[in-house]
Amino acid sequence: MSSPTHTPGPWIAEQNMIRQPNGSKRRRIVCPPDHDGMQDAAFIVRACNAHEELVKALKASLLAIPDGMLSTNQAHIVQQIRHAIAKAEGKE
Repeated sequence: MSSPTHTPGPWIAEQNMIRQPNGSKRRRIVCPPDHDGMQDAAFIVRACNAHEELVKALKASLLAIPDGMLSTNQAHIVQQIRHAIAKAEGKE
């Protein structure tokens, strides 16, 4: 599976829209009437803008965990980290 292409960030939340700082790309956030479009846009922007840094930190944390015997709790955490990485990279 090839990597998805997307408009590079960072993004900015503005009213119920997300946009690039230079204003070249804008996307309206459509949400149910009982939701706050600005809050939804802000959430999406935070997630998108932090994505690469979070994936990088998760991968680094795997390198910091020593190979060998892991406790049940440690093995579960490693499994959660790998699952999160795969999900963030669109592999799950």
